[in-house]
Amino acid sequence: MGIIVFLIFSVTILGCIQCQSDFSETDDDEPDNLDDGVMTKSGKIVGKITQFYGVLTRVYLGVPYAKPPVGDLRFKKPQPIEPWSDTLVADTMPPAWVQYSKTYVPWYDDDRQSEDCLYMNIWSPRNVYVNRNLSVMLWIHGGEFTVGSNKLPATNGQGLSLFGASLVVAPNYRLGAMGFLSSGTEDAPGNMGE
Repeated sequence: MGIIVFLIFSVTILGCIQCQSDFSETDDDEPDNLDDGVMTKSGKIVGKITQFYGVLTRVYLGVPYAKPPVGDLRFKKPQPIEPWSDTLVADTMPPAWVQYSKTYVPWYDDDRQSEDCLYMNIWSPRNVYVNRNLSVMLWIHGGEFTVGSNKLPATNGQGLSLFGASLVVAPNYRLGAMGFLSSGTEDAPGNMGE
């Protein structure tokens, strides 16, 4: 009985990995183009326009949502990001939070890690109009609050944004003790991963 359960579980997991691999492929018929950008309270952000199975999508990678949690801010709650005057080109995956293992996911080869990790990736359909309301899906990566990142293929929100006609937001957050340690004092009040 245990072997049968193991085999069913293994086949299911392999199927999911294959589906995700197929799902995250993009068409390379056209090079990525920068979009016109959007104005936020923090400043202008320009992302990429990419094709996903022949449909154009907007992709904004590495958009900061708080000041870098380093130095005096290491154990503090996130502080609002300072507005910027230049245009932020959001076309590169942000680094993951520092993991306990350099290769925290063996099948993923991007091992860039940093304490400066409070960035989000955003996907939306290409033809979004100003007065059109979209659902917003917040995709929080798994990993038992100790490993993981918003740059893994499993958190690619392109398909969800297209087929669900929604805005998909996947944030990175602090993990492990740096994200969830709380002494109840001013030095480490607890930030609950923010």
